[in-house]
Amino acid sequence: MAKTRLKVRRLLTADNFAAGIIHINQVGRHGRKVELKAPRVKIGQDALGQIKSYAFAVADDEHFNTLDTKWHFWILSNELDSFAKKEMAADKQGQGILYNADGITIWVKTWAELINECKHRLEFIRQQLDINVDGVDGLEFQRKNYPDYTRGLSKDSSNNVA
Repeated sequence: MAKTRLKVRRLLTADNFAAGIIHINQVGRHGRKVELKAPRVKIGQDALGQIKSYAFAVADDEHFNTLDTKWHFWILSNELDSFAKKEMAADKQGQGILYNADGITIWVKTWAELINECKHRLEFIRQQLDINVDGVDGLEFQRKNYPDYTRGLSKDSSNNVA
């Protein structure tokens, strides 16, 4: 038990392991952890083993295993190596799920996949709300709320904002 506790404590403070969020809604608790790999680091066998190890250690830890919590672990980088691609071929739905059992879901994604999925969700919401937010509106919002970061941006540069 102490070994698991130490392992969990270590992984929760690791530099490359983004802060976790436990969200409580009507259905229950949802914990999320995201591991960000450097862009040049392909997700491979070691990274897949590492994220599984993290997920199982957190789910088994005495601080969390008595809570009714659904855990979502994400690992992100620019590319998967051939081993990871073969592992992910087992995901018949093509959603990027490496493991989904016992209240734990492990997602393996490239940044391109994640961004594309978010764009699709944004477009769906935009259509449902029947709104149109263009780059000019977005830039004006950023200028108003974050003037220190938008100094020097012209309206012409808003053409690159999408």
